[in-house]
Amino acid sequence: MSDLRLVWNEFRYQRRSFRRDPQAMFFAIGLPLLYVVIFVSLFGNQALTFVYNGQPGPLKAHTPMLAGFIAIGVVSTTFFNLAVDLVQERESGILKRFRGTPLPTWAFIAGHVGTAVVLGFAVSIALVALGGGAYGIPVPLAGLPAIVLALLVSCAAFSCLAFAFTLAVRKAGAAVPLGTGITLTLYFLSGNFFLVEHPPLVLRILGDTFPIKHLNNALLTPLNPNTHGTRIEWLDLLVIAVWGIGGLILALRFFRWTPTVTRTRAGAKPAAQPLDGPETAIDDVRSAAAVGAAGKQPGRPLESHVLPRNRGTT
Repeated sequence: MSDLRLVWNEFRYQRRSFRRDPQAMFFAIGLPLLYVVIFVSLFGNQALTFVYNGQPGPLKAHTPMLAGFIAIGVVSTTFFNLAVDLVQERESGILKRFRGTPLPTWAFIAGHVGTAVVLGFAVSIALVALGGGAYGIPVPLAGLPAIVLALLVSCAAFSCLAFAFTLAVRKAGAAVPLGTGITLTLYFLSGNFFLVEHPPLVLRILGDTFPIKHLNNALLTPLNPNTHGTRIEWLDLLVIAVWGIGGLILALRFFRWTPTVTRTRAGAKPAAQPLDGPETAIDDVRSAAAVGAAGKQPGRPLESHVLPRNRGTT
């Protein structure tokens, strides 16, 4: 079977598994759509009275909100869902069994990453269609190439980070709460839900450090009808790519295929046994008595076959 055929089969398997998980579909696709409906309906028509992230105006709130919710959709599909799936498959032994099959490792990874990228583009298209069709959010055609480029870079980077994130999760039940806590915290730090003119310095530095805020900027510039030129934020894309490369290096070096329980048992030391307790002395006497009974000869006492335990006395 050709390599492309193997990747395609793995991709079909992962896509089918995703469709059969309604909970994953809701968090990956339904929740970002719900965010658009709630936040854009409440705050979307408000005109921004300040310059937001250096963007030229006039600008309504629904444009940066749409960019932020597209970023949430990308992170949900390429980072959160992928990381949770990998941890659950690892702890249930599926990754270990895959490791022992003729399926190449790179084909397995390509199937997962390909599924995440397709889902990231699908949720982005759905959000743009909902925002433009239901709420009249303008989507400049000149900005579509920049949007596609931002989605490609971010989907690849966050998929690599998903593989690296599995190193921090040791139990299948901890993947969802830990991933949710991290992503929600980064969403608030990056301004995906609320538009603030002057956030506190510490929060602004933290937001600028992580890649989600840079993804917001890379999507907002091509969505802003007041921008011109290529509308590509090269610096933001560079930061996202650096995070992705770092995650890829960690994943290639430390990614684990075996369940945590198996690794713990394999590396555990045997429990220490008592050297000379009462039970040990009794067992020694019984063993010696059994040996003496088996080899007893006429006229030879049984006690001669039992060695004294205290060798220091005469």
